[in-house]
Amino acid sequence: FLQGCGKHDELLQSVPLYKTMWEKEKSIKSWKL
Repeated sequence: FLQGCGKHDELLQSVPLYKTMWEKEKSIKSWKL
């Protein structure tokens, strides 16, 4: 995923599936810490 770019924010707002995948990605990474 591309972080810190306008298109990322736009995708989070306009594409529910993308946001769901992003939230899962963040939670997976947080569990590894």
